[in-house]
Amino acid sequence: MKITVRLSKPNVPIQRLLKANHQLTGPITNWANIGGSEVYYGTVYAGTPSWLNFLNSGTSTTVTNLSNVGAAALIFVPINNRYMILSFGYANSKLSSYGLERDFGLRVVLNSIDPDKVKSIDTKIMGNVIMNKRTQLSKDKKIEDFGFEINKDFLRHIAGKPSSTSFASMISGSDSLNMNCDISITNISQKINDIYAFYSGTTYQTNYSWIDDIKNVKDGVLLPLLNDQLILAFNSLLAGNTNDLYVACPTIIDYGLVDHYRVRGYRSLVEFNIIEIDNLIADLVTQGITTVTLADLENFYIEAINTDGNVVSHWKIYDWLIYEHFLTGIQYIYNDGEWFEISNNFFSSTNTAWNNIITSSTEYLILPPTTHKTEEGYIAAYLPVKSKEIIFDRKLFYKYGVTNSVEICDLYNSSREFIHIKEGNSSAKLSHLFNQGFVSATLFLNDVYFRDDISIKLNSHKTLLATIGSIINSSKYTVVYRILKKGSTITIPFFSKLTLLDVHKKIKNMGYKFRLEWVQKI
Repeated sequence: MKITVRLSKPNVPIQRLLKANHQLTGPITNWANIGGSEVYYGTVYAGTPSWLNFLNSGTSTTVTNLSNVGAAALIFVPINNRYMILSFGYANSKLSSYGLERDFGLRVVLNSIDPDKVKSIDTKIMGNVIMNKRTQLSKDKKIEDFGFEINKDFLRHIAGKPSSTSFASMISGSDSLNMNCDISITNISQKINDIYAFYSGTTYQTNYSWIDDIKNVKDGVLLPLLNDQLILAFNSLLAGNTNDLYVACPTIIDYGLVDHYRVRGYRSLVEFNIIEIDNLIADLVTQGITTVTLADLENFYIEAINTDGNVVSHWKIYDWLIYEHFLTGIQYIYNDGEWFEISNNFFSSTNTAWNNIITSSTEYLILPPTTHKTEEGYIAAYLPVKSKEIIFDRKLFYKYGVTNSVEICDLYNSSREFIHIKEGNSSAKLSHLFNQGFVSATLFLNDVYFRDDISIKLNSHKTLLATIGSIINSSKYTVVYRILKKGSTITIPFFSKLTLLDVHKKIKNMGYKFRLEWVQKI
């Protein structure tokens, strides 16, 4: 039998775990003679299928007596001041987000699964955009065989075979737990105790200790508290104070298509050349807005406008915000419209690795400041040293046509430095920058056609052409990331640090030298 199970937080009553308008029948108490248990059941929905009229439109024989019906049942079983909740049919839709344990199913699976018998994984990848991905293999394997990288992939769901076949034949989990197992009235209490024991266990720390590093927050109790802190920080800026909250475009956008930005949802008249926290706050204050609510930040939105006056993209202001907050001893980060819980050890080790780079005399360099607001303006005004530098910006290498294009770099010089340049006010653009440099470095080292294309583009620059040989010694080359960003010191979002540290390790492992450069925008 296949069952679906959830777990409540301690001391949350059943009526708080159910939606207020659940409309289920119940409770039936002491189900299976388990003291304190309750059962609720009913029909979640019933009605005529939406496609019935379309079906009847093609025939003179009227099709009748078709209906959709969704049956549902919930069994609440008390255990250690909590409730184990068995869900049947469509009953999950009747559970509230309040008071349910996050990652309950994931924790049970990681504690019970055979490490060599993983069947599929779902991951959340923080890169240019947040990407959710499911990977399945034809044979049961270890989690690392799925291409999972613990320093940048966040595990959201896992399925496989448990070590004990008496526990289940197949098990999968995320917030909820799904398991195929032998279950009956006679063994239900023992099965619930076994599930709870796996949830409480620490076996996962042998193979999957990294699971505690980053967690996506969706807790119905915690989220309002964190959102309150986000609003407090925003309103503090409106009051003229300073803090670490700032804005960054959540997606990559082609600035060649954007003429200006504007803000909608209040009576803003400003055409912004670029959106930064300072000018956004100033505009709100100018319009008499001195406090905002969460609803305001969801209703205010930013539009990107092209030269024809058309909107090419738009986002809620809420999704532009980036903020780090320490609450009850735990580090939380708001990024791309979501809250994440970061373990203190992981947060500290990440920042230590970042600080090791920006305090290195060989891997970090501060360059003269610029008044240019964009990467395009900076590069357009850049004057390369004659015969010793070339601007490669937007000169792409095409191997399989325009759908598979790779940018070599923005600048290349006679010191064999591949320099990649981006503004630092966007998590998505920074992740794109770091990955772009890594892909280019990988192809340069391993793909002769890529090197041939570079040589063709350097054909009229003999000094630079001489630096590209038929046999590549990567230790003679440097991959450089040049970031244009405002501030008194260089800072980048936490998830961008993770991406940078990942490519830093990979670039160094390929034998290249590495350097991070900062150009302060003034």
